[in-house]
Amino acid sequence: LTLIQNSTDSFAIDLLQCMVGKEWARVTEPVIKAFPVIYDALKSPHKDKVVVIAHSQGTIIIANVLRLLYLKMERPPEVALEALEAAAELAEPEFIYPDQFDIDLDDFDPLNAQELAKLEVYCFATCANVLGFHESEAGEKPLPWIEHFGNEYDIVARLGMQAPQADSREIEIEGPRYMHRGAWGHFLNEHYLFAIEDQQKSGRKTGGASSAEPFELLNPESLPAADAGWPRLFDYINGGSPLV
Repeated sequence: LTLIQNSTDSFAIDLLQCMVGKEWARVTEPVIKAFPVIYDALKSPHKDKVVVIAHSQGTIIIANVLRLLYLKMERPPEVALEALEAAAELAEPEFIYPDQFDIDLDDFDPLNAQELAKLEVYCFATCANVLGFHESEAGEKPLPWIEHFGNEYDIVARLGMQAPQADSREIEIEGPRYMHRGAWGHFLNEHYLFAIEDQQKSGRKTGGASSAEPFELLNPESLPAADAGWPRLFDYINGGSPLV
């Protein structure tokens, strides 16, 4: 479990950081911290799945991380990649030094589709302008897996995934978008996770309740034909795992 802390720098500076990340896709400090650890996890042959949970400004951060990952997908491999050393069954915690070096994509080897397919991104109150899939060939499934969750009256979610007149505002949010109708609030635990727990968690039973409650899918056309019809995120409840 890797926590990427987005420290506050005061209300005004935080809003400014949101603005430059949202409107101009600038690589801010949290992106510098997040990109290498997500990239390393995707490249590791010892990891089958990389799950990212993002909330609020975190959805802007992950949108810019995805943009950098996709840029690495566009470059063909120049040399054969060496196999990574076998990891211990239980690795020791690794300290990530808080350096402030700018990200130079030439420092990173290219990603392939199999590595990107490991990635699952679950966004709460998505407020990014553009957050979508890597461009793939016709007939190929979209990569990575992305889901969005928003309360109907969460004003932050209405800046992105629930934005009115999204097309005219050049807002492009791809992947299933789930709305909790009639719900207010923006805090992750109080206004999102507790509501999911109330509707989906049943004792020690793994997985959810085989429904999307308390959310409603806004764009059913976004789901693959073989999809279960409820958020994949809910399959992780009580240590469960999606079948796909």
